[in-house]
Amino acid sequence: MSEHTMGVEQNNAQNPPEQYHPPITLSDQDIAYLDKTFQYHPPKGDQSAMYGRIRSAVRSAAITVITNCPQSRERSLALTKLEEACMWANAAVARNG
Repeated sequence: MSEHTMGVEQNNAQNPPEQYHPPITLSDQDIAYLDKTFQYHPPKGDQSAMYGRIRSAVRSAAITVITNCPQSRERSLALTKLEEACMWANAAVARNG
């Protein structure tokens, strides 16, 4: 397994201690995770349709929450969690589909 080093700087007069950053070592597994997680994943195949079905299902759940729960912190949290669920479901499709 190879390792990648980033941010290598020497602590000298050009880099005073308050600006010194120790080297960061990343494994191949770390690099693969970063590449998969933080890059744009353009839709391919029927992924756009999958996103639409996910959004539609979560929207229906959000309508149920809005129409059955009084305005409250708890309702706001429920809606936020639905937004998160939609985001993570879409991420699952984008990263693994």
